[in-house]
Amino acid sequence: MSAAAFKSIEVAFTAVAAMLAMLIVLWALVVKDTPRESVASADIRREHTVGEAFHGFRLAVRSKAMWLVLAITGIGLAAKSAYLGFLPQALSTSTSAEQANFMASAVAWGGICGNFVGSFVIFNHRHPRLFVATANLATGVGCVATGFVLRGPFPMLFFAVGIVSSLAAPIIEAIPAASPELKSCLGSADGIIGTGSLIASYSLPLLMTLISGTNYTFLLVMIGLCYLATIVLMIAVPNLELASNTRRSDGV
Repeated sequence: MSAAAFKSIEVAFTAVAAMLAMLIVLWALVVKDTPRESVASADIRREHTVGEAFHGFRLAVRSKAMWLVLAITGIGLAAKSAYLGFLPQALSTSTSAEQANFMASAVAWGGICGNFVGSFVIFNHRHPRLFVATANLATGVGCVATGFVLRGPFPMLFFAVGIVSSLAAPIIEAIPAASPELKSCLGSADGIIGTGSLIASYSLPLLMTLISGTNYTFLLVMIGLCYLATIVLMIAVPNLELASNTRRSDGV
């Protein structure tokens, strides 16, 4: 996204440094220290929480839902990372670098919009399994479609792919909190899912590039297949309907 907005690498890095400096200032002004009484009570509970943590970790490892969500999140995040990472290179084979970066940034901006829509759907859609399957199917087809239109500028297509690629993310992230078998080990499950998906987001794109080489069309097809694989995994997730009733069950 920065390549499309800034004229040079120096300007882009300077802007990022300024943003980080602003973040430090906001942290110093807004974030408050933990109250002393909270620290003291945490020290008293430390001996018990260590044992509970190991128990929760064992429960999370034995949970089928946790592994399914980890696979869905890891594959989806890896596909999105590979798509955003290699799309500018793929587009630069048929258009200018500026145009390629502009179209690639359209995917990122579309993803921001998609996250807002997906968050709304969590509380208002009665069939989240169907919604996630439809969104990921559209994303997979969109990734494959962009692989065959690399010779022409279609920024709206990339923006649409960005939207649908982010629609399912809030629902998937809500599954652990809504799953009955993960309620007693939610912290451990979230930790395993976060760590595993992060590893997958680095390793799977590397594997895909080793297979595809410089054939970017084949790479985009593999990315589309990754999204389609998440649909199969989503079908096997138990109690997925609870994700759409999270707010209703809490009485909010």
